[in-house]
Amino acid sequence: MLEQHLENLKLAAKDQLKASIEAAQARFRESVAAIELVERMLKENSPPSNGEGTTQLTEAVRQEVRRFTGEFDLRDVLDALKLNYPHLCVGLQNTSVSGALRRIAEDGEIQKLNRGKGRTPSRYRRTHVTIS
Repeated sequence: MLEQHLENLKLAAKDQLKASIEAAQARFRESVAAIELVERMLKENSPPSNGEGTTQLTEAVRQEVRRFTGEFDLRDVLDALKLNYPHLCVGLQNTSVSGALRRIAEDGEIQKLNRGKGRTPSRYRRTHVTIS
């Protein structure tokens, strides 16, 4: 009688272990599926890695610069980009925006008022203001 009771306890413990393993495996599969979904979403929203991304960023910066009426700096442009072009801001580096500002200044649309130093960014203003 005691042996039968112990055998039943062993079987119950094995069943409980099997159920726990199956539940853990199901949670693992759900976690992996969620991570893969986020990964796909990030890839879809990330800027292109070729020259097209540079052109898109420069044009977005150009559009934001046209909205400024006074002086502005890199931080102002970054804030505007995050608001109006969030898909371009995934993994965006300050140097990319600085490069876009440099290209726009070379085109004559903006003027660099002073060169940044350390943590202080360069200041810019539009060379002409068009009322739209």
